Parts: sequence; C-alpha cells; structure tokens
Amino acid sequence: MISAPNYGLADQFDNSDLQALFEQMAPSYDQVSSLGSLGIINAWRKRCIATAQIQPGMVVGDLLCGGGEAWPWLEQALQGRGSLIALDLVAQPLKHPIYLERIEVHNCDIFANRLPSQSLDRVVCCFGLKTFCYSELVRFAGEIRRLLRPDGRFSLIEVGTGNSWVSSLGHIYLQTVVPLLARGLGAPSLPYRQLAPLAQRFGTGKHVLQAFKQAGLSIEHQPIWGGLAHLFSGSRDSFQPRCYQIATK
Repeated sequence: MISAPNYGLADQFDNSDLQALFEQMAPSYDQVSSLGSLGIINAWRKRCIATAQIQPGMVVGDLLCGGGEAWPWLEQALQGRGSLIALDLVAQPLKHPIYLERIEVHNCDIFANRLPSQSLDRVVCCFGLKTFCYSELVRFAGEIRRLLRPDGRFSLIEVGTGNSWVSSLGHIYLQTVVPLLARGLGAPSLPYRQLAPLAQRFGTGKHVLQAFKQAGLSIEHQPIWGGLAHLFSGSRDSFQPRCYQIATK
C-alpha cells in the first residue's frame, strides 16, 4: 500500500465548507480569475483540453466544472458532435447559459454521481484537485477510472507550488493581489483568500501521481511556469491494483 504524503497543512474544508466557499465566489470567479491572471488561466485551460486529445463525436466529462469556464474550448474541440457532461457540487454556469441547451449538467457530489461505468471517452478537470485530501484523490482517481472507457484519457490542471521564483512570486500574488482585485470588483474578498492556502497545500502535485497510480491509472505530470501550475494526463489501464481493490471494499 502506498502511504499518503504529508501535506504540511491540516485538511480545512468539508463538503459544506466548500459549497459555501464556491457559492460565494461563483458570480465573480470567472472575471476575477481572468483579470487576476491577465488571461493566463484561460490559456492553461486550453492547454489542458488540448492535452486530452478530444475528437468530434466523443462523450466528454467535465468534472468539478464550476461555472463552466472550460466549456467554450470543450465545445470547440467537439465541433458540435458528441456530448459534454458536466458535474460539480456547485455548478453555476452564469457566464455561458447558452451552453445549457447542449450540455448535461449534474449538480452533485462527484462521489455520489450516477453516471454509468465506462460511459466517457475523455475526462477533464480544471482547477478542482486542490480541494481534495489524499484519500479523496484516490477516490477521485478511482471514479475517473470507473467512468472512462478502456481506451479513455484524462487531462487535469491545477495551481500549486514549485521551486522557481516564478512560482514563489505567483503564490504571493495569489495571496495578496487577487483578494484585493476581488474586493475592487465588488466581490467578497474572504473566499479568494482561501485560494493561496489551498494551492500551498497542493504543492508540487507529486501526491497526485501516487494517488492515480494507486487507483490503476497511468499518469504523466508536467509542471508549468516553474510549478505555478501542474498538468496531469494519462489513460485508463486494464488492471486494478490490489491495494485499490482493498481500499474500495
């Protein structure tokens, strides 16, 4: 059995905390994140989606979809053919209501979803991993494995930390400037102050590699901008490790 890593920070949030946190940020998140990152966050979303290698006609799952910020690029990849299924505890697509006519949205706990096994060709997740502790990451990886078809692929991206000056500067920026920007735009600043501790807890993302391998997925990791962001991609293996079988019984 692979041992869980030490985050260095206590797990701070349960589902009710997270729901309240993201409900407060939902109306302003897209604007604050886009302006606060000078558009870089959208470039990272596009890179995550490109890495998924989505083809027209596929069935794609957008897990922890938030406000549907990734939907324009997912729809572009599908070219009007195939299906997009979005899941989140708080799915509030305020900016892209037009997509609701074509997208199947499930407001639910990811661990309590009722999607059929092996129903997705691709899975993407943009900036949702930092809310999970290690045991939840293993469960999340196991859920991705359950949902993917045998030849399915996944692509995930998250903000974290690294060993470069870019990453250190980015963390300070996330901790100080982003909450001030949120307040300047008329949004509550307190929820945005939680993003830096969550990114710090996420760290370099090595625990994600452990968790996904433990769940029986092949996975690759690519730090972006010196570790300010982390891109993970891989596929569904044909085996299920014994350690994960025991953990899920």
